Amino acid sequence: MKFSAPEKENHYALWNWLSKNPDKEKGNWPGFYTMYKLGIKKPTSSCFACEFTLKHHESCSMCPLGAENCDEGTPFDLWARRINTVGNARLVRDMWQEREDLCII
Repeated sequence: MKFSAPEKENHYALWNWLSKNPDKEKGNWPGFYTMYKLGIKKPTSSCFACEFTLKHHESCSMCPLGAENCDEGTPFDLWARRINTVGNARLVRDMWQEREDLCII
């Protein structure tokens, strides 16, 4: 299974916003409020990759951004531990660009 274009766009928008708002958490992204107003449920762990993976595969090992994406020392882990939040948010944001093969346009 591949991500849809809206999932890719939301992933990019969320992490781009986080790179510009280093003091905020994923759940604070204004896009989630927009989704709520449209009756769209917030994704699992406030993560579009997690939501996709658990909906289609039920195992983090099948994450299209890489099963190791949440492991210790990865950009996501470092961002979550508040280490270089701007730089690591940009790295997570751009993971999608590196995995263009995962997107249905």
